[in-house]
Amino acid sequence: MKHRFEIIVNISIPIIIGTAIYIIFSPNIYVTKYFWKMIHFPNPFYDIDIMSMPIVIRLMRFYLCDALWTYSLTYSVISIIGKNDVKSIIKGCYISVAFLIVIEVAQIFMVLPGTFDYFDLLIQIITSIVTGIIYNKRRV
Repeated sequence: MKHRFEIIVNISIPIIIGTAIYIIFSPNIYVTKYFWKMIHFPNPFYDIDIMSMPIVIRLMRFYLCDALWTYSLTYSVISIIGKNDVKSIIKGCYISVAFLIVIEVAQIFMVLPGTFDYFDLLIQIITSIVTGIIYNKRRV
């Protein structure tokens, strides 16, 4: 039961926090506009100009969301693989990174909305590795 709770926390909390950051600091993005429209509430963050914010806020908006979502994805993949050995953890990290590379490259060809960014990939790769390390420490 403890393991199940740990999985839920490590998957859902990063998604929720990353989404909240994205919704607050990306008021003019299609997904955010759709969110406010869907809940039938005017967007209270509509006038935020992210580029005029302090660097810490911009880093949160542009990279913390990706890091949190990557953590959740990688933790999910490792958990689905289900084996508690280093090989499986590394395999989970590889699968996660491969998926994220596909998503980023799809943005180049406009198959998915977004802007390709090498730094996004770097953050995602680092986060995936850190997630593998955290998962490995948890199992010991």
